[in-house]
Amino acid sequence: MRTKLCSVPEKLAQDGIISSLIQTHQVKRRRPRVKPNKKVVSEHLFNVKYFLTVDSQRVPVCKKFFLELTKMGRTRLQNIAKKQFQGKRIKENRGGDRKSHLSREKKDNVGKFIGKLRGSESHYGRNKSKRIYLMAGLSIKKLHKIYNANTTDELKVKLSMFRRIFVSEFNIGFKSPATDVCSYCTILNHKIKTYPSGSKERNDVIIEKRIHKKRANVSALS
Repeated sequence: MRTKLCSVPEKLAQDGIISSLIQTHQVKRRRPRVKPNKKVVSEHLFNVKYFLTVDSQRVPVCKKFFLELTKMGRTRLQNIAKKQFQGKRIKENRGGDRKSHLSREKKDNVGKFIGKLRGSESHYGRNKSKRIYLMAGLSIKKLHKIYNANTTDELKVKLSMFRRIFVSEFNIGFKSPATDVCSYCTILNHKIKTYPSGSKERNDVIIEKRIHKKRANVSALS
């Protein structure tokens, strides 16, 4: 039995084997049990019988021996029995392939976003390093906000995940801030480069930059 369970690495397949070796049935006589020092009354809805297959025959065993043989937790075994009694299909509730697939999709989408960033190469040691430097007004936190603002809710990621991909998979840095350059203009310039030419988003950012400059000029004159 242990060899059979260990040869099946998938949890769902293991639960299926266990389900075939147990039998649930509704209790004929319910006896409410009152927990010590508590007013809560609990009732057993069903009973479970445990079996092993020996020489093509099912041999009944006790729960303690069945747990010792399979090395399975009581909670997991109880959940399998409960689903069998309720007639529900045994399924994976820990995320499974859907979770891993979505995680890979998020990573790929973040990688595509970061890969589209355009910066300038270092002036020193160009032959030795391929490091790219982005504008000084940007940061990983700001790029994370830009990414989440321009993607679907399903593909949005936390800052920690965005930072991990940015640092581990890309050789990108940030320029030193210039004293005579507006940081907001720097961000708007970068946004303009990220959007395709002629798109509505690019035109909106260009208009926003023009309005920002006109307001700055008015403030300087007043």
